[in-house]
Amino acid sequence: MKTETVVQATKWASVISHVKANRIEYLVLLAILHMAGLIDKAYGQVSGVCF
Repeated sequence: MKTETVVQATKWASVISHVKANRIEYLVLLAILHMAGLIDKAYGQVSGVCF
C-alpha cells in the first residue's frame, strides 16, 4: 500500500470514530443548520455536481 492511502484511510477512520463518539452533538448541529436554512442552500449548490 502507498503511504498516502494509509494516511487517508487513517484520517477517515478518525473522522468516523469522532462522529460515532459525538453523534448527539452532531445531530443538534444538523438540526440548527436545518432550521437556519443552510442545509438547503448547500444542497442546492451541489445538486448539479456529479461525484
